[in-house]
Amino acid sequence: MKKQTNDFLKYVIVPVVILAIFAIVAIIYHLFNLPSYAEMKEWIKDAFAIHGYSVVFLGALAEGILLANWYLPGSVVMVMGVVFAKSNGMNPILVIGLIILGFLITTVFNYALGRYGWYRLLLKFGLRDAIERTKKRVKKQGLKIIFVTYFHPNVGALTATCAGILKLPFQRFFIYSLSALISWNVLWGMVVYISGPAIVEIVNFKNLLLILLAWVVVLLFQFIRMQQRKTIPIKIHVNEMRNLLQNILNI
Repeated sequence: MKKQTNDFLKYVIVPVVILAIFAIVAIIYHLFNLPSYAEMKEWIKDAFAIHGYSVVFLGALAEGILLANWYLPGSVVMVMGVVFAKSNGMNPILVIGLIILGFLITTVFNYALGRYGWYRLLLKFGLRDAIERTKKRVKKQGLKIIFVTYFHPNVGALTATCAGILKLPFQRFFIYSLSALISWNVLWGMVVYISGPAIVEIVNFKNLLLILLAWVVVLLFQFIRMQQRKTIPIKIHVNEMRNLLQNILNI
């Protein structure tokens, strides 16, 4: 039973870690009476109005760097940037381009963290298990995993770092990363642009928490099915042995 519990926790580690980060953020907000989500949204809106494209680019850099992005709401630059671009007279295509450029720079930086061993400085901050799991996946699936994991900057940063740790060819890594970043950010940019300001109301801590809990529930059912599939061959084998023994006794 203990082994199954440990296996399940390993299986759902990503949403559990994100939930833990959410809990820490909520506690910090409560203890220090920090601004509410609505207040933060207004502050970000004002920052976009005053500083424009520089906020988009710097925000993308902050969201793309390993460790730093674990303490930031994922993809907030994409959502806020594209939405407020419409209301502030900014060019949405240029906004998406700056986001892609910012993520590409941090992707190369994260790769260097892994390749030259600098990532070891970050292990004490709780990234050891996440890096080890991602490294196994990258080693098993190769660079094609980039297209799957770059949908979110947090997960993509781990993949880029592990690609560096495994010393995968930089040229191929760069081409795969650029293709994935363009594909995902153009897709999300179109979704956000079409959705408009309504998506800003949807993307809040309460709804993200519900999504994470639903993610854990889905993974729970998948884990149960996997365990059942593992036990089926054993049951078949036991039944065959029982029939064989009965035949021997009948002889």
